[in-house]
Amino acid sequence: MVGVIYFVYQGGSKNGAEGTGDINLSSEDSLPVGEGQAGEETAGQATGGNVNKVTGEMYVEIMAQTGYYMQKHATDSMGYISFVKALYAKNGITVDDFSAYAEELEKDPERFALLNAKYAKRLQELQVAGE
Repeated sequence: MVGVIYFVYQGGSKNGAEGTGDINLSSEDSLPVGEGQAGEETAGQATGGNVNKVTGEMYVEIMAQTGYYMQKHATDSMGYISFVKALYAKNGITVDDFSAYAEELEKDPERFALLNAKYAKRLQELQVAGE
């Protein structure tokens, strides 16, 4: 499901994820940066975003919120874009930050699987609550 937000917001798709696009986000779990140091914006980020602004907790919540929004309002693409912009602003990040985090997360399949399992659980909680 990496990319739902990115695709609709940017108007493209990345890796053909789930048919609608690409996205990614997480606090207790800031992503290891690799060759860059914490706080640097150069750690393998082709998007120009800052991977260190996004946490595993943010990733899970943003993925769940956007996934749930799409389920409820599948035909409202303009509303979705506004929703995503507000969600990013609320978290103090940009689409580039989120995309950079997603790119780094994909390099760690174990962590990617863990966060996506948490995302699926959170999405189910939203569905049950009907929020």
